[in-house]
Amino acid sequence: MVLLKEGEVDEYPQQTVVRISNEKLTMQVKEESPVNWPDLMFMGYCCESFQINRGIYNTAEIWLYRRGFTDIRARRTILLRFFTYAVSRVQKDSNKKFIRFGSGGLTECLEAFMQSVSNKVGPS
Repeated sequence: MVLLKEGEVDEYPQQTVVRISNEKLTMQVKEESPVNWPDLMFMGYCCESFQINRGIYNTAEIWLYRRGFTDIRARRTILLRFFTYAVSRVQKDSNKKFIRFGSGGLTECLEAFMQSVSNKVGPS
């Protein structure tokens, strides 16, 4: 299958051709959840949206994976909730714009987040 933009000529007529417009492609990406994006795009989204660096992202993802969150979609959903939680916690405590973690701070914040989530759900 060959994807052609509007106005492009098919150089390979024996293949199936799908014509797309830039407008439709842009709308599709905007409507799709970041959880479904490729790894690099999802990580970039998290880093940009929550003002974290790649190391924080990777450490949080590995921490969740090692605690049994092996399904990537579920783990990404939890990562988004965690980063939202961390931003609100940092802003609430010190009115800082960016998430800052000191030595051991990320693990402490992850544990507090998991505790708050388990308290809302209750014992299983």
